[in-house]
Amino acid sequence: MKIYSSLSRKKEEFVPIEPPKVTMYACGLTPQNHPHLGHAVAAIRFSILRRYLRYKGFEVCFVENATDIDDKIIVRSEELQIPPKEVAEKYLKEYLDAQRQLGLPHPDFYPRVTEYIDKIIVYVEQLIEKGFAYSTPEGDVYFEVLKKEDYGKLSGRITDDLISGTRVNVETNKKNILDFALWKNDNTPNASWDSPWGKGRPGWHIECSVMSNDLLGETIDIHCGGLDLIFPHHENEIAQCEAHNGVQFAKYWVHCGLLVIDGRKMSKSLGNFFTITDSLEKYGKELITFVILRHHYRSPIDFNDKLFKDNLNALRHFYQFFDPELLALENLDFTGNEDTEKLTTAFELAMDDDFNSPIALTVFSEHLKIAQKYSEEGKTEEAIAIQKCMINLGRVLGLFTPDYSLERLEREVLKFQQLSLNVSELISLEEVVGLVKQRDQAKLDKDYQKSDALRNELTAHGIKLLDNATTGSAWQFLVN
Repeated sequence: MKIYSSLSRKKEEFVPIEPPKVTMYACGLTPQNHPHLGHAVAAIRFSILRRYLRYKGFEVCFVENATDIDDKIIVRSEELQIPPKEVAEKYLKEYLDAQRQLGLPHPDFYPRVTEYIDKIIVYVEQLIEKGFAYSTPEGDVYFEVLKKEDYGKLSGRITDDLISGTRVNVETNKKNILDFALWKNDNTPNASWDSPWGKGRPGWHIECSVMSNDLLGETIDIHCGGLDLIFPHHENEIAQCEAHNGVQFAKYWVHCGLLVIDGRKMSKSLGNFFTITDSLEKYGKELITFVILRHHYRSPIDFNDKLFKDNLNALRHFYQFFDPELLALENLDFTGNEDTEKLTTAFELAMDDDFNSPIALTVFSEHLKIAQKYSEEGKTEEAIAIQKCMINLGRVLGLFTPDYSLERLEREVLKFQQLSLNVSELISLEEVVGLVKQRDQAKLDKDYQKSDALRNELTAHGIKLLDNATTGSAWQFLVN
């Protein structure tokens, strides 16, 4: 099994420090506003890694933190006229609720920065004692970057270039412009704590070092995050931890590609900011998950309605073949055979190659054709074995959850399809089925005018008819 590490910039054989245990840390939310679609993309992608590692027999301990005190939270607190802690809890609850709606497994530990203030202060004191940090008369504490000779090894940035690229040092109490805050002088009510350096609060980077070390040990197997966190956040985490402990901080650095909306960064000012709640309401969990799976986790995703529309029929095609009673079962036992062994082997080959979910979905499509052929030939037992095997493997990726069926999926995506077309009055799934039957009858009656009118009505609602003289019309979603 191979995994790409941003530190070595290549795929490496995955060998945990203490197999079968795997320690995994992800930088979590700074809850100062409604959690957005980008948060969902990262959470889904890292849940796939966790599920697959557990599927392979590893005992994964996963930690995701919450930065519940930060400059942005304080600003938001002033806007909402409520204490910073209430701001953080309000939006953190919304995020955790959204994770449940997405069907994501909860972290084994979900620490908050405010729970770790005392340990952070001790950690900072120890960095000062070791000669890697210094305090200022103003009550700030900084990490001295030039004391860490390999600073920049994750991002590939050289300290001399970083210094020359910085024009103005606006923080004159630093020894060097690159030095970053471990502790910040601050007297904000309900957002500051007593320390040896006066009232203040932690800097952004120190929190993850302390929480990770405390819950998972000095060296962890996998550290996750978005590509935007490589510098400065993860670079600074490495510097702090390795200066403090004298050992490697993380063996594998795993970064996922970022989300853009129609080619642009998501932003409220651009009017393209989508919350997780709104996105679930618009697209549905299964379609969101499927679209993300069709992109490798290291790839960026340009989200737009067309991307979702392009995937409607592919996802529906999966569900059309599966027996609804099988999809509703929590546990699917089956006797393996040559077909299921080939399916499982091909799936694992894809996922063992740096969690290549797009190839895994291609494997599903290929074996679905085999199962369909068995059904046509009356080989029901063989077809059902492939179905069961595929559902089990699909659930490793977050698909085919027991609360989903073809009917539920069709209802969700039919709604999205019509909204994307700005249909003035939505029709239900039952109405679609009824209109299709009416058109079949109109064709039998040779009432071609009515037949064409019904076809046009369905087209207006994003439905394409597939005529079949023997079985009657089938339908699929119209993709422009």
